[in-house]
Amino acid sequence: DELERITREPVGAKELQRAQNQWEAAWISELTTANDLANVLGEWDSLGLRGTLPDLPARIRQVTPADVTRVARAYLRRDRSLYGYLRPR
Repeated sequence: DELERITREPVGAKELQRAQNQWEAAWISELTTANDLANVLGEWDSLGLRGTLPDLPARIRQVTPADVTRVARAYLRRDRSLYGYLRPR
């Protein structure tokens, strides 16, 4: 299953690049208005992170397959997972 695979095997370079591209495209498309940008700045400022916002795309591009594996092993553990089932009426 995918949860176990990502903790055992590094993601491929193409898969990681595709994910980074998708993230960046979504990031740009979500910031289409001044109000959108103001909301993001407000959220990041409330977390004390606004100064890091301009560097975010470059930092996302610096993520390596080893980083993904390391974080997956720390956080995507079966004993921490929650499953839900949607049943039709």
